Amino acid sequence: MAHKTFVSPGYYLSHYFKKVMDMGFSRFLMNIRLKQSVKDLLYTKDSISSIAMKSRFPNTKSFADQIMS
Repeated sequence: MAHKTFVSPGYYLSHYFKKVMDMGFSRFLMNIRLKQSVKDLLYTKDSISSIAMKSRFPNTKSFADQIMS
């Protein structure tokens, strides 16, 4: 992302992203993954563990913890 926006990948991009989006990049990415995961839970017959792994959660417990928070 830093390369595409022509800014330094370190502090500046992180600081700028948080200032503009009012959340860190990791939280932003997590929110996108969670939104897609909820759609998958509602509209597919995929198992919870399959959806968790597809969404790059290390296990179903951490996935469930994020969904419930």
